[in-house]
Amino acid sequence: MHVYPTKALLTSLLHYFALDLGQADADWLSKPAKTSHAEIVRNNKGTDLFMDDFAMDDLLRLYSQYNLLDKIRRKGYDAHFEIDVSDPFVHKISIINHSLPASEFILKAFLRRKIYQLADFKSYQRLRRESPPIQSLLHKTTSKELVHNLEQLYGSLSFSINTIEWLCLQDPAQSLTYQRPQLPGQKHPGLGLSHEILTITIQMSLKQGRDAVCALPDHFHNAILFRKKGFLYLNPAYQAIFDSLCDNLQSEIDCHGLSYVSWAVKYGYVKCRDGSSFSIVASIAYKVN
Repeated sequence: MHVYPTKALLTSLLHYFALDLGQADADWLSKPAKTSHAEIVRNNKGTDLFMDDFAMDDLLRLYSQYNLLDKIRRKGYDAHFEIDVSDPFVHKISIINHSLPASEFILKAFLRRKIYQLADFKSYQRLRRESPPIQSLLHKTTSKELVHNLEQLYGSLSFSINTIEWLCLQDPAQSLTYQRPQLPGQKHPGLGLSHEILTITIQMSLKQGRDAVCALPDHFHNAILFRKKGFLYLNPAYQAIFDSLCDNLQSEIDCHGLSYVSWAVKYGYVKCRDGSSFSIVASIAYKVN
């Protein structure tokens, strides 16, 4: 499989138009909740509010609005809803079945709320310390002048964003089969409820008055899911390349399935024009307001 851009171009696009989502700022993934059975795990401030805005009843009402818990229970699970607000940066939602091991969860969603400013954008960070590849096209403009212009235009702006740090929805009682082949990153088949989860996340952000919901898809099939929901890459040039890639690979998806193509992307069988592997890991966003 071949796509048009070169790896050098893709690297340039990713470096200069990405958003620093800040996953490395906290060890949220390696730090488990204090107990896996409590409905609410509080932080040292004693708050019960998820993302500082939602009580447990608010979340249950929102999840019930889209019949998510009922759909899970109809699959035979005794779904138990938990929130963990012990981390000051990343709050967690879990849906589990107590008869299964803790690792065999049904849903885990890690969400971060943050105010992003100009300094959080990779383009600004890199312009401050090196010459950009577009410098050759701007003979009379220096990097210092570009930085100054960005600061004048956007220095006072801030963006209130909910970031999906990690999201996993699975059917832990089921095994992967030929009819339901494994996708990259999967341990069990999915539940087919990702659309509802993203809708709920967007609705939460809308109620909070956020500007956008951001994510960083790990795999091609994740990026496809976000694309269907209306998410766009922050870099419009990269979005155009991804749209072209999806169009070019649609016949392969129709013939072999999404799992086949997603594994092909993961293992480097989708090539750039120069023969290098194609990567889809970049920041995407859904504009809420």
